[in-house]
Amino acid sequence: MAKTVLKLFQIFFLVVGIPSLALANGTDSFAPLVKKLSNSVVNISSSLKVKEGNNTKALGSGFILDAEKGIIITNNHVIQQSDKIEIYFHDGSKLPVTKIIGADSKSDIAVLQVEPNPRKPLTAAKLGNSDTVEVGDRVLAIGNPFGLGGSVSVGIISAKGRDINSGPYDDYLQTDAAINKGNSGGPLFDMDGNVIGMNTAIISPTGGSIGIGFSIPSNTISLIATQLEKNGRIIRGYIGVSIQEMTDDLYEAIGLPENEGALITGVIEGSPAEKAKIKIGDVIVKVNDEVVQGNNTLPKIIANEPVGKDVDLTILRHGVYIVIKTNIASLLDDPAGETTEPEDNDGEGDDAPAQEQRWGTVVNGLKLVTSTAELRGKYKHVGKANGVLIINFVINSPADKIGLRIGDIITSVNQETVERPDEVVKILAKLKEANKSLALLQVQDKTGKTHFYALPLF
Repeated sequence: MAKTVLKLFQIFFLVVGIPSLALANGTDSFAPLVKKLSNSVVNISSSLKVKEGNNTKALGSGFILDAEKGIIITNNHVIQQSDKIEIYFHDGSKLPVTKIIGADSKSDIAVLQVEPNPRKPLTAAKLGNSDTVEVGDRVLAIGNPFGLGGSVSVGIISAKGRDINSGPYDDYLQTDAAINKGNSGGPLFDMDGNVIGMNTAIISPTGGSIGIGFSIPSNTISLIATQLEKNGRIIRGYIGVSIQEMTDDLYEAIGLPENEGALITGVIEGSPAEKAKIKIGDVIVKVNDEVVQGNNTLPKIIANEPVGKDVDLTILRHGVYIVIKTNIASLLDDPAGETTEPEDNDGEGDDAPAQEQRWGTVVNGLKLVTSTAELRGKYKHVGKANGVLIINFVINSPADKIGLRIGDIITSVNQETVERPDEVVKILAKLKEANKSLALLQVQDKTGKTHFYALPLF
């Protein structure tokens, strides 16, 4: 539901492009906190030379993490592809960035370095513990919205663990503190003056603040910044699987509590997952003792595991829980990594030759035949899956509405392998007799990718 709502708005990353100190002394003023923190916040100007005599500029925000070393944190998208980066401080002085220590596009975090002026010592901000932040906590944002440096806004934490489809490791804090374009990279402070987030994106139909902003948690910043300073790059854990976004119907069809488990749709050849004999259709519900919650949790859990470590995966397979041990490899060794399969809504099938077929078994709104090499070629199916080929379906039937396509091959029903239409009929009949409302279909599309669907029974 949340992702559906997000699609109605445009997500903006907050760069301006051109071409309980707060309640100290018994007052309700945030002035003491702002005075204390402002010197640790910086404005960032980056420029890219497009052609001779023509520079494209962007404005963003950042904060000082280490005053002695001149270490500054900001968003990767603030400085990416820049030829020149300058840092403007609260006292009006500026320094050029002497080194980009490292930048990570997946987490959208960059670590910069300036050469501090000994006569003007820098003031560093302190990272807090974002895991202890609670919805409803007051927060304060300082940054450079629309180039208006030193702007302050106040709000609360509206939600935690937000996934806005910006990358595989989304885990944002949501806030209603007013943040706008140019706030990117700026800090989100708690009332003790600790940085608990870095303002990164907003959802808005207009591009301006409507009270829905997103910040990278400080614990993520700490983890990424430490690796970038140490290695200049990020080394993430990897086991070599692809996963599919789960719906409420899929959870019900599989027999899992809502929002628990990651459904495997692909296992990469030669990966740790293949060596551990993880299979398509497995549902990973735990990594060691950590429950996999939500569609995007597994990649984040695996990414944070030390490379070379063995982990225990608790897997639901054919209705039985088993534990499989697998090794964590480095994502750098295989950039494919853990991925979430995109939705396949290409709408193909209207002109498929199967529309003219007059034979096949009809069940639950689907017209099915046994998959053969000849038929796979006829339907331009690149896979080699044995199973049951969908050659037609009833318009506006449940099968149509859940996204099945002509040319798809059903390879299992409720985790029972099928190769003939009569096997599908028998399994669906048993499910109906047991008063089940949904059947779990494992399907291979024309491109050879595996997907799972929860088919309503009628």
